[in-house]
Amino acid sequence: MASQLTRANIAIVGGGAAAVALLKEFAISTDFTGSVCTIAPHTLGTSHAFTAPFPALTNTPVYNNSLTHRDPGEFHQFLTSRGWPYSLNDFTPRFLMASYVKEAAQRTTSHLFGRHRHLIGHPTGIFKDSSSRWRVTGSHGEIVADAVVLAGGLGGPQRSIPLGFRSRFIGAVLGSGQQLNACAQKSNRDTPVLVLGTKLSAVELALAILDRGGSVCLASPSGVLPAVRTVLGPSVANHTINTADLRTTIDESLRWSHTSLAELEARPASDPLGLLEYEISEAKVGANSWQHRIGTIIDAINATEFTDPAHLKSQMATVRTFNSRFISAMPLESAVKLQHAAEEGRFSVKQLSDTEEDSTPFSSVLTAQGFDPPFTPQWVTEEYLTLDNGGAIPAELTSSLEFRSPDGSPTNIWALGTRSGTVVPIVNYLRTAVLQVPNLVKSISQPAEQSLVGEPK
Repeated sequence: MASQLTRANIAIVGGGAAAVALLKEFAISTDFTGSVCTIAPHTLGTSHAFTAPFPALTNTPVYNNSLTHRDPGEFHQFLTSRGWPYSLNDFTPRFLMASYVKEAAQRTTSHLFGRHRHLIGHPTGIFKDSSSRWRVTGSHGEIVADAVVLAGGLGGPQRSIPLGFRSRFIGAVLGSGQQLNACAQKSNRDTPVLVLGTKLSAVELALAILDRGGSVCLASPSGVLPAVRTVLGPSVANHTINTADLRTTIDESLRWSHTSLAELEARPASDPLGLLEYEISEAKVGANSWQHRIGTIIDAINATEFTDPAHLKSQMATVRTFNSRFISAMPLESAVKLQHAAEEGRFSVKQLSDTEEDSTPFSSVLTAQGFDPPFTPQWVTEEYLTLDNGGAIPAELTSSLEFRSPDGSPTNIWALGTRSGTVVPIVNYLRTAVLQVPNLVKSISQPAEQSLVGEPK
């Protein structure tokens, strides 16, 4: 059987929320009348970030979750039209966001009727053919396109398991529903499930096990939970603070909320459950004024142009605590559930070193240390870019989100969302991709229109 060859103006590698946001923009752009082909291992609109085997909440509120910059209230309209009584500031169950993304994908492909095709497969490489067009190769066949956008999400779950726990490791980040049921049933107050991690992925996994009647101990090197918030403050349009020093950028942004970066970082970490109780009480009376600046801070950090990836990495290291606790804060509803479980003796938080030294028996061990970043594309030759492994030269990404060839020339291969993480600090945030989309659509060079054609090769 001959493999499939598809011709299109634009090839989008990815099929999740970021890819759908980009496809929506192409669909409504009056400057683009060409064809688009999307490639992903799953149906278009299936977003891993919003799929979980339990009713986890999104970590961003309704007004931050629109798929288009043109209408920030689109997700809210989706909810209200279906009778879901959520306000713009609410944190919704993830399955509602997943439904929104899938419906948006269906509407967009209908709008692009005759100009869009979705292929299910695993792209492995991109090479330039004799006509100087790009060919995206993989299990889907080949796509010939003028421009390529890498819009896939994060990599696989990190599984860094300390040696002493490996014999009891049975699951992965946000493991299957069956795994979670089994873990919960085997656990009790004396033999909890050990979850390696204490940030948002770990909190979600803990809530799933607690919801099933189990007991959980979270452990990480820091032993500190995310801060607690009731809103994620929107971006302030006239906010212009933007320096190459991220501590200055954040501190200046926090000044309006009558707190400082140093004050927030100094909160006692030695008593995680005591700190959880304090931050819950603070959130309930609206005393956590820092939360109203988070959207502005994220946008300011992402607007910063760093000299190179090493500069970005070093700057982010200086604000690691703020990033992991306050930018990645958890909704109040989730925090209250953890507090109630702690009062029942079913939830605890420890530093990993303490867990390794004590004699507490654990029924099972799960990891929730987040996800690996996407694989950085690498040049095998000047005209072949691998998306898997085996390359020799990492592809350099510019601040305009275009990859450069080994000789520094433009390629018309672009990055979106989490794929832009080497030049954009905070990418695990849908709004980042949504704000990148309009400039990306304008920047992509579009030669003569290419009819969408699929044919045997």
